[in-house]
Amino acid sequence: MSLDIPLTDNYKLISDSNNIIIARTEKDRVFHEGFYQSIEGAIKGFISMKIKGFDSKTIEELIKAIKDLQTALNKALQPLNLEVITKEKGVENNG
Repeated sequence: MSLDIPLTDNYKLISDSNNIIIARTEKDRVFHEGFYQSIEGAIKGFISMKIKGFDSKTIEELIKAIKDLQTALNKALQPLNLEVITKEKGVENNG
């Protein structure tokens, strides 16, 4: 049994016997974007990867994009009882 959890339209978490894997899907192909030892590490890696790819021109655009990503991830992670928490909710993000 292995993980197959959608994160966004074309990204998901999958697993093998040793890793949690961020996988990008295109049509019928799967590309492994990162390998992690924990779900938490994979989520942090995914967030970092997505933020680096944002095409924001202002801090306001960046904040909106991060909040939109946070909302999408919280929806995807709800079945695992995990939540992406931001500093404004009282927890410092050391990512």
